Amino acid sequence: LAASCLAVFKFDRRWKNIAGIVCFFAVELVLLIYFKKYCEELGMIYEKNSFIISVVITSVIYVIIANFIKVFTDMVIYKKTPVAIIKKLTSSNSPAVLLMKKKSTSLYYHSNEVAEMSRLAAKRIGADYNLAFAGGLFHDLGKVSGNEYIKEGLKLADQFGIPKDIKSIMVEHNVKSRLPKSKEAAIVMLSDTVVSTIEYVKGTMDKKDVSEKVLVENAINKRLTSGALNNSGLTIEEFNIIKETLINIKEQQ
Repeated sequence: LAASCLAVFKFDRRWKNIAGIVCFFAVELVLLIYFKKYCEELGMIYEKNSFIISVVITSVIYVIIANFIKVFTDMVIYKKTPVAIIKKLTSSNSPAVLLMKKKSTSLYYHSNEVAEMSRLAAKRIGADYNLAFAGGLFHDLGKVSGNEYIKEGLKLADQFGIPKDIKSIMVEHNVKSRLPKSKEAAIVMLSDTVVSTIEYVKGTMDKKDVSEKVLVENAINKRLTSGALNNSGLTIEEFNIIKETLINIKEQQ
């Protein structure tokens, strides 16, 4: 069970359950060798096939238990929103997403781009990429209602049942509101910085001789040097990985 829990908690991705089964099965195979020797020493009948079948079955059961432990830990201890809820909230036909599409196409595409970049950057450093995607998608939600978009966004978040951890990112992506207190919020802030910088450059005639890459790098570095990321938990190494990821994404577009 410990081996399965370790695998499930470490690999929060598509193959996490397979990793858990393989991890547990590998441990059981080692025990199998010692069990066989034990049977031979005592002159006991050793049923290899039956033992392997029982190991596979218990491996699957333990991974299911490990998943329940992870969900319980995330929800009760870490107060994290389950992935299933996040996926439902961020689906293309969810009320919040449909509202953005209806009110402002440009806002929707901006938010979706920030969300995708946040998801990829979060994956690179092992952060919660589902949460980062949701935070990026809804970071400007309040702009569909009025000028005080953070305040308006929180009202809409309550209306649509958007959970607390996503609402925190909505508040913390903007330095004028509250500094990021999580890696996911910091990632959304940096992704939004990159997208907004590119949009500004493309929207102004006075581009001078400075490349988009230089402008983006300067904008990202400014977030670090200004102290905006001090409470986010990001390390310098993680910051550099995020910066490299975001710049590469824009260069490939």
